[in-house]
Amino acid sequence: SENLPAFSGFDLDIGQLEAFGGSWSGIRIAGRPAAADLKLELAGRDVTGSAVWSPPGVGHPNGRLTARLSRLATGGGPDRPATVSELPPEDATTAGAWPELDIAADLYVSKGRELGRLELVALPRGAEWQIRQLRLVAEEGRLDAEGAWRGGSRRQQTKLDVSLDVRDAAGFL
Repeated sequence: SENLPAFSGFDLDIGQLEAFGGSWSGIRIAGRPAAADLKLELAGRDVTGSAVWSPPGVGHPNGRLTARLSRLATGGGPDRPATVSELPPEDATTAGAWPELDIAADLYVSKGRELGRLELVALPRGAEWQIRQLRLVAEEGRLDAEGAWRGGSRRQQTKLDVSLDVRDAAGFL
């Protein structure tokens, strides 16, 4: 409304955030408008870097999140258990309601283990969420995958074509 002040941004200090079946603690998020988008700076033990949220538009009907992170940690760790919550049942259109994602993390940590560089590009198409690129690169090897995820009542389905290039099998596993 024209009577409201202009949005200049926000700064959040979050003690505990639970989303998408995961739990993150001690995160600082600063958000500032950038044209039609929202630029985010993220700092914390589990996630550090920058992201841009683009609202729904012609090229991305559910919005788009582009993130360039130096660190992304998920799934708990040795000093804290993973938080796993029961996600609500999916209907046939849920996968297609996800936003487009373009995420790169220089270091991806899962369950306290450093797995390497992560790259993910995915977008909704109909009732599927198409995974155009899923890449995990470490000294010990590389995993490349593409495919799709489909929600549907209580039955979800993921299909991936995976390519592995492993130099050190024990280290990679």
